[in-house]
Amino acid sequence: MKKVFILLALAFFILTSLSAQEKEIIIVHQSTKDVHNKEKWTEDDRSQISILHITHNNNHFFISSEKQLSNISIRISNNIGNILYTSIISIDTNEQNDFIVEYLSIGEYCIEIETETDYYFGYFTIK
Repeated sequence: MKKVFILLALAFFILTSLSAQEKEIIIVHQSTKDVHNKEKWTEDDRSQISILHITHNNNHFFISSEKQLSNISIRISNNIGNILYTSIISIDTNEQNDFIVEYLSIGEYCIEIETETDYYFGYFTIK
């Protein structure tokens, strides 16, 4: 009986550690000046970028940048457009910022990052 308990505990810890891995969020850069009018977007206006790197472990997010970004706006919204998190932060070059968004349940979400001149977005899922 003791061996069964130990095996079950070991299996639980392995499964927990596997599900607790950080997942990358693919970030897309929107280069058009009219970022709020999505009807004007074309595929040529968007590009996958590597300046920003964002990962998450459920509701814990990690953001780093290849260049310094000041006073950027971060928004997280659910799949029907309700904004669940908003913040204004600065990111130093190659330093990782992290933040936690409370009460994110299972579902699909969008993270948006806006500077004075650029707009970035990516989609992620909480399982």
